[in-house]
Amino acid sequence: MNKMADFAKLLGKELDEEFIVKAEEDFKCKMTNRGLFVYSSVARCWVEQNNLLYDLISGKYKIKKTPWRAKKLEVYYVPDPAMGEMYRKTKNVICNEDNVSYIRGLMCKTPEQAIEIAKAMIKLAREMQGLDY
Repeated sequence: MNKMADFAKLLGKELDEEFIVKAEEDFKCKMTNRGLFVYSSVARCWVEQNNLLYDLISGKYKIKKTPWRAKKLEVYYVPDPAMGEMYRKTKNVICNEDNVSYIRGLMCKTPEQAIEIAKAMIKLAREMQGLDY
């Protein structure tokens, strides 16, 4: 029985989700059903590095905190305080709007996350305008 999904979850990630490992030099990794892979910018491909898995689990190296990013064609939610639901549902087609949503921290995995951010946006706007309602 393959346990790679369990190891990915232990690291706070999902299978095939890319993440950055903080070391002497940061590098891009992903966990698959076959093991842990590191992206080689020289070879321009993913290289299996299962010995790194032990270093991550033992705490020798840390995973750099990055926002969640929807995979290609995956649904995500954008906080939108002007909408009645306070969010917009959209699909990641890897366009400029998707990249901007990600970079600004507005790409949410669930409607609840988007609503929470939208409420914080409204609160901040009211505070900045000196409103107390």
